Amino acid sequence: MQVKASSVYDLKACKALNHAIMFGKSDPKTQLITISVLAAAAVLGAAAAMIVFGSDLVLWACITVLVVLYSLFLCIYFMAPRISYKNISRMGGAQNRFVFTDDCLCVSSGSDSFQSSSRMNYSVFLKAMETSDYLFIFQDKMRAIIVDKSTVTDGAPDDIRRALSNTAGLRYIVCNY
Repeated sequence: MQVKASSVYDLKACKALNHAIMFGKSDPKTQLITISVLAAAAVLGAAAAMIVFGSDLVLWACITVLVVLYSLFLCIYFMAPRISYKNISRMGGAQNRFVFTDDCLCVSSGSDSFQSSSRMNYSVFLKAMETSDYLFIFQDKMRAIIVDKSTVTDGAPDDIRRALSNTAGLRYIVCNY
């Protein structure tokens, strides 16, 4: 087997990776809506309790904590992908090319400012996550190789999934979005 693919780490790819790390199999948009509704309900519940039982320092503290936590969640949801993209954008739009074989992944990356290539056995990877658009192959809990599934040639994403799934100890997660 020699399945080829490529990717450019753009903002869309960084957003997809960050949301996959945050939510795992769950759809990020659904989770955003669910958390927003729960946060609003909790704040409204605390506000209603303040109206019924009178203003209390504990209720004000609860509302403040809820608002701060929800604001932090929104910052992570919307800003973390942009920060990740900003950190890798200095690589000058590097094009990444992948060749998946039966037992290893060959990666070559390059731009006007650098060229790099490596060969990695699948056993060095921690896990793989697949969304409808991307395949993320994790080297550790926070670093991943991003493969754009629309660029797969000489095979199909199923061939890559099969090769990675056959690796002992590698978790393969198919996301619901």
